Amino acid sequence: MITSSKMISSRLDGFIAKKTHNLLVKFFLTIASYVFQSAVFLRNKSYDLGLFPIRKSPLPVVSIGNIIAGGSGKTPFTMRLCRDLEESIPCAILSRGYKGEISSSNSHSRINISMTPKQTGDEPYLLSKRLKHVGVYVGPSRLQSARLAKKDGFALALLDDGMQHRKIARDLEIVVLNGHNLFGNDAFLPKGRLRDFPSNLDRANYVVLHSVTDFDYQLSVEQIRKYTQAPIIRTCMGNLFIKDYKENAINIANQSVGAFCALGNPASFYQSLEQMCQGIMYKKNFSDHYFFEEKDIKKIIENTVVNGGKCVVCSEKDWIKIPKSVSCEIPIFYLEASLQVVSGMDHYKELIANSLLLTK
Repeated sequence: MITSSKMISSRLDGFIAKKTHNLLVKFFLTIASYVFQSAVFLRNKSYDLGLFPIRKSPLPVVSIGNIIAGGSGKTPFTMRLCRDLEESIPCAILSRGYKGEISSSNSHSRINISMTPKQTGDEPYLLSKRLKHVGVYVGPSRLQSARLAKKDGFALALLDDGMQHRKIARDLEIVVLNGHNLFGNDAFLPKGRLRDFPSNLDRANYVVLHSVTDFDYQLSVEQIRKYTQAPIIRTCMGNLFIKDYKENAINIANQSVGAFCALGNPASFYQSLEQMCQGIMYKKNFSDHYFFEEKDIKKIIENTVVNGGKCVVCSEKDWIKIPKSVSCEIPIFYLEASLQVVSGMDHYKELIANSLLLTK
């Protein structure tokens, strides 16, 4: 269900973004959306009634998930939480490894330096790269990955993209919502971006409200409160740096740039980049989790040069997928950012404390 929902989302980004469709396309999108919604309802009900088994992990589990497909801020929150937890306990991340070769081969493994994003999936690879002391495990069975993590000496498991992965029991449930699109255009895939019912927010112990403007914050809280009274932690992306291949910080304040990304929420990336450069002369979007070919990068560089750009900038998640064989006429940099807690710090500290208590 998780894999199919992400696949539908990435393939139909263009449909969802368009403001007008012909009636036939609208009709089929609506029908497909109701079919998907019904499947989600039946699956959830089967778990609620005990028709599908929920297995207990050998490690305490903190689930981090969302109710829409793509671009909620789940990965940067996972990264921030791991960094704060690893100061006290050894923790592991359990990920499917979406679009990675390991997951599709039905095997399970801890990511190591000899692996590539194509083997592991881009997001798990990035988490492993940024979190040196955290074990990141990929494979279709999170329970099997949890057993490996337990064997390797980890004390706590963070279940990546866990909201819909109900096969494994969790001790804490965190749901990340994006302030730009809380409830996926109020329609299920493929008409909208919902992959779960907003009413299931009542399972959340904590809600993370990511990337919401001051103007929209109170309205967003009111909408969330229709479904849950869970504590709300407000977050945004901060500590922005432009970096080169040696991870040196680069100043591009006076440069015009080209930019590309393969993200669930490209608007957030471009908004951050605009704060760092003189102007974005050329943009190219790819579907979320896209793996670049050499011809893609060459075309981006060519169009950037034609439009007066002096360098190219991508997201860090995209940087790790650029083919090593590409020769560049102009430099390619990446935007590094980290998640900041804007408000609800008391709730966030409580979340840390409750997570640690699970290991006692």
